[in-house]
Amino acid sequence: MLDNSTFDYKPHLKSAYIDPIRTVTVIDDEYPTIDDLISPTKDSFSQDNISRLKDIIDISRSEEYNWLLDVYNGKEKKIQEGTVSNR
Repeated sequence: MLDNSTFDYKPHLKSAYIDPIRTVTVIDDEYPTIDDLISPTKDSFSQDNISRLKDIIDISRSEEYNWLLDVYNGKEKKIQEGTVSNR
């Protein structure tokens, strides 16, 4: 019988925590969202941030993972006061 000090957990970590992932949300105000990219008044984003985001997209779309990916900048749209009830 194996005890905890000799048991190899690594193969089980991937199957328990990585394999079940189907969607990924990247939240970072320095990455352009799809809305930002198609907006006629695009903000300028650094090429480094765009490159890092492309790497994340490539990994997410690879056959190994095939994750659905969304990029969110963390900014809430302001709503008109009084149009939503207080919680």
